[in-house]
Amino acid sequence: MHGYAVEIIDFFRESFSSRASFVARLEKLARAPVLVGITTYTETAAAVAKIAAAVREVWPSACLVVGGPHATFCAEEILAGVPEVRVVVRNEGEGALVELLEHCRDADAVPLRDIAGIAFRAEDGTIVHTPERPLVRHLDCLPFPPFALLPPPRTVTGERVLVLLTSRGCPGRCVFCASRAMAGGAYRMHSAEYLAALVWNEFTHANFDGMGIMDDTFLVDFRRLERFCKYLDELAIRVPWTCKSRADTLHSRMLKMLRSAGCKSIHIGVESGDDAVLAGIGKRITISRVLDGIIAMCAHGIRPECSFIIGHHCDTLATIEKTLLLARAIQENDIGVSVVGICTPLPGTALQRRAAELGVRFVTTDWTHYDLNTPVFETNGFSVDDPRRAQYYLEAGAARGEPLALSGIDHSGFRAQLDDFIARVKKFRGTGESHAT
Repeated sequence: MHGYAVEIIDFFRESFSSRASFVARLEKLARAPVLVGITTYTETAAAVAKIAAAVREVWPSACLVVGGPHATFCAEEILAGVPEVRVVVRNEGEGALVELLEHCRDADAVPLRDIAGIAFRAEDGTIVHTPERPLVRHLDCLPFPPFALLPPPRTVTGERVLVLLTSRGCPGRCVFCASRAMAGGAYRMHSAEYLAALVWNEFTHANFDGMGIMDDTFLVDFRRLERFCKYLDELAIRVPWTCKSRADTLHSRMLKMLRSAGCKSIHIGVESGDDAVLAGIGKRITISRVLDGIIAMCAHGIRPECSFIIGHHCDTLATIEKTLLLARAIQENDIGVSVVGICTPLPGTALQRRAAELGVRFVTTDWTHYDLNTPVFETNGFSVDDPRRAQYYLEAGAARGEPLALSGIDHSGFRAQLDDFIARVKKFRGTGESHAT
């Protein structure tokens, strides 16, 4: 929109076997860039220094800018530790990036100190944080994402998928999530009309076989959803698609509409099998409501995709066992998909800010271990090895018939609740013996 040509290199879609192969990719560009931006998550933070060094080798005069969640909350660490990086963009980057490009064109006309929402290293070496930049209130003012600059994502069977994000911010207060700190507590949405135009544009120009809507809570606004589904029907876009939401947003009318519009699966964050833990992490939902939501999805032919976290700050060995029992019941009885990760206090989360208050004792602060699959803290309720034992049981021990033996507590009451849940699901799935093991 502002007259700059853009090139995107996506490490998730391009493979580089070595530094030399990455440098060769950079050298293929027709012109040296004015600015190079690197998006950073905590899981990829260790790669920033390597990428920045390679970029500086090829383009010594390019302005290196880092943004994304990790950079937002660890700006000083990046600027102090990676000398090649000149600027960090905090939170949303659209406005700041345009002004940074104008700064590169005329530094006197647009000095860094006048650009809101950034941090930079001054000439004397001090790190300067400019005032916060207001978040984009009306998302429809943004242009369509430049999907043509990237190869389309494909499923394992080769179908092209349109992956899109339709909102920002989150009204939730889960202690393990940085979404609210990154994008604000107000839930901001593209309109159904914007989404319909975006989907239609991609469908007619590039075609696709399915859609993946990546919002954490896509189903929060029923009226918008209703209009969007209506537009899909009117435009004759009849492809399977998936989305994410909370279990407490699901109801029969919505699910019937979603199924009719092509939605084949919904991801929900269950997080724990214990009500006290759900309350302690700020989830504001109960196991009973979760199970009802899963049953409702099954009743309407929509596959549940459930994610769980073990090793919450308020977990015990017994509550971890309940989470494993629920995850296994869903997976092994073909009710849906279960994915289990390990609680990780990422930068920007209340869990990291309030770690001492919540009884969290870190065993490492090395970001390379913050991969959502490696225990990085312990509490009075469990040791750092206990989540590993739970992982082993889930991934190998259960298949070998080994008993669930973390706490030694009898979970017969919870098992009975799960057996009732499975029986209710089976009403919509035909016959077959199944139980909560």
